[in-house]
Amino acid sequence: MASVIRVLDQAVANRIAAGEVIERPASIVKELVENSIDAGARNLVVQLEDGGKRLIRVTDDGRGMSPEDLAICVLPHATSKIADVDDLFRISSFGFRGEALPSIGSIAELTILSREPGSELASRIRCSGGTIEGPVAAGGPTGTSVTVRDLFFNVPARRKFLKEARSELAQIVETLTRLFLPHPELGLKLEHEQKKGMDIREDSSRLARIRSLFGEELASRLLSADRTIGTLRIEAYFGPASLTKRTSEYQYVFLNGRFIRDKAASFAIKDGYAGQIMPKDHPVAFVFLTMPPDQFDVNVHPTKTEVRFRERDLLVVGIREMLRNGLARENGSRPIADQATRVAESPRRESRDTRGDVYAEMERELFGRVGDPPPPTAAEIARAREPESTTTRRTAHRCHSLVGSVMPEPTSHSALQIHRSYLLRESPQGLEILDQHALHERKLFDEWLARIDSATLEVQGLLHPEPVDLAPAEVALLSDRQLELERLGVTFTTLGPRTVLLQSLPRLLAKVTPSEVIEDLVVRLKEGAALGSDSLVREVAADLACRAAVKFGQVLPAAEIAALMAWRERNPGAKNCPHGRPVALHLDLRDLEQLFDRKK
Repeated sequence: MASVIRVLDQAVANRIAAGEVIERPASIVKELVENSIDAGARNLVVQLEDGGKRLIRVTDDGRGMSPEDLAICVLPHATSKIADVDDLFRISSFGFRGEALPSIGSIAELTILSREPGSELASRIRCSGGTIEGPVAAGGPTGTSVTVRDLFFNVPARRKFLKEARSELAQIVETLTRLFLPHPELGLKLEHEQKKGMDIREDSSRLARIRSLFGEELASRLLSADRTIGTLRIEAYFGPASLTKRTSEYQYVFLNGRFIRDKAASFAIKDGYAGQIMPKDHPVAFVFLTMPPDQFDVNVHPTKTEVRFRERDLLVVGIREMLRNGLARENGSRPIADQATRVAESPRRESRDTRGDVYAEMERELFGRVGDPPPPTAAEIARAREPESTTTRRTAHRCHSLVGSVMPEPTSHSALQIHRSYLLRESPQGLEILDQHALHERKLFDEWLARIDSATLEVQGLLHPEPVDLAPAEVALLSDRQLELERLGVTFTTLGPRTVLLQSLPRLLAKVTPSEVIEDLVVRLKEGAALGSDSLVREVAADLACRAAVKFGQVLPAAEIAALMAWRERNPGAKNCPHGRPVALHLDLRDLEQLFDRKK
């Protein structure tokens, strides 16, 4: 029988590796900048064309490479970062696998120009589609310049998945933010189509770097804390409870200067604000972790953003406790008990790094064992001291009794508002109780879609267009679905990789804050990223109708109640709001008679 197993050609193997390492232009920028930082660079220049699809050039002032090193740096698994297996468990550099340069050279035209300090000449090497030319002597300054042209020129199927230049640029800006945020000693210049973008000089501290990247308005509101627990040091800059976002894009966690995505750390940040913010909101937090390299494993994922920790429980308790104490100091409350030190000093336990999705189990196993529950927050104490009448109004929608009102003589469109949340009216069969928010939400949704379909949607231009600051990835998300948003009457332009200028809104949203509209849109676009255009328009229309509808606890004038009832009369089939909640409940006469024990 003929053999069916074969050893892949090296060019094929490199393209397979490229599929894991190189996803888009931002992936290349990440790999090249990390190499520059590992080479001791202090100042970097990143130049782009067409969002990086046509050109990426990263130039640094690092220590450069000799002609001998340059000749082999594009070969698979050639690296200066590790020498043996044991080195994999004490990695202190960004790169170490030796996959990036050969992967890039297999799917783009790669040119590297490098010169060591003291050398009279630089050396240059080229690699295109896996074919290597050089190195040859050339002129150039000390350091290294890597040029990548025509990404995926020989993999057209992959090139089709790339987005427009502005979206790819936003991804690159976010990547550079993650790379330079923990390193205030580094400087960066970014140019796109020969136009200056980011221009960051050396900063004096991490807070100063946050200010350079995110602006004075956000940085001035941040609280700060730092603490050392055993071998773990935590430095954090975080917002007060009044500073929240609708997404977690403003949460950054770094480990020894490397951006990481860690579910336990995210859980700890969210839990640090428990009782202080609404469950749907996300705090702003920049967390910098430092620990010995042998305490974690970064060799988990091709992008090196996922990490396994030997003592994840210490990490979670440390972050949570630091944030809670920082917020307590801000609120004038007493700090919580020192749990993290007890965890650090307790006998070493087997790591619970299961990478599971359900952190309720972590809460039960970890926090139930290391200490008592935290004391009530100031907000919880204030709620507990509210007068009974206020508490009753807040929880009125749970009440089952209808007391203290006299029903007026009904008319075709009349209804009685009870508890400032429900509309009560007589129906031919008995009694109808309507949820005023759900009813109005359904009314706005139906009217909105009808006007979109008939191209009669009323759009109101903002007298003063409002800038809204977002994360670069969020700006890219809005830009990618701009046509669908224009159908909904939401128009904007981009002022930069972090800001959109909102120009118009549907007239139905006249009472809604523009920034709230944009943040709601970002949340929906993330959840509906795979939806087609029509489905996305319906989903977004439902969310915006919910935002614009009357709220629970809102007193309605008689004219508004009459308008809702008139719409209800014309649309008896509208039984649910766009999100599925019932609009009305019915009690027929027989039910009422049985409830009052009038029929046996």
